[in-house]
Amino acid sequence: MLRFSDVDTSSLPGTVDERVLETERTIAGIENMQITPKTVPAYDLDVYVTNTATSELLIPRIIDKTQLTFALLGLDNQPRDGVVDIIVETLPEQFMDGNNLRSR
Repeated sequence: MLRFSDVDTSSLPGTVDERVLETERTIAGIENMQITPKTVPAYDLDVYVTNTATSELLIPRIIDKTQLTFALLGLDNQPRDGVVDIIVETLPEQFMDGNNLRSR
């Protein structure tokens, strides 16, 4: 399991439409990915009519679990950046050690 705390999505590679989470180790497979928005700068809603002019709510959207790509969408369905916590449940890396298959 990999845990990332206080990740500023604007510092990740990719665009605001598709951010890429980079890891330092090889991952055999991903079982689950959870993204929790923490800090969101207030943004103006891009809608025609609303009772609320600004919002601080983001909805995480996983684009590709195998590539660890995701986006954060505002209430107006526009991509935004923010600070998030991410938990990635992974399968262990497997490798050959002589004739033995090992995992770490």
